[in-house]
Amino acid sequence: MNTINAVKELPEVKDVQVEFVLHPPWTSDRITEQGHVNLRKFGIAPPPRRMEADGTWHIDCAYCGSAYVTMDNIFGPTACRSILYCKSCKNVFEAMKPVSTLM
Repeated sequence: MNTINAVKELPEVKDVQVEFVLHPPWTSDRITEQGHVNLRKFGIAPPPRRMEADGTWHIDCAYCGSAYVTMDNIFGPTACRSILYCKSCKNVFEAMKPVSTLM
């Protein structure tokens, strides 16, 4: 069963319409400050607000905020996340990769 049909089966729903918006394209810059806070509460480090001139990026620990982290695996549970390890608080955490339209 697809999502639209599942929603239509809810007694309080009369009609479902889905609209795909492709412009402007989504980037991680569009995540609000509250979105960053909520990601950290969930144990996911938000994407960095800026990338370095050489294209690299830095993530702080989602739990303690330490910069003393290492990349455990660039491939996380989804294409937009990586798995990192904090050497300060000893937690494994996920981090969102920055998504840009500058390719």
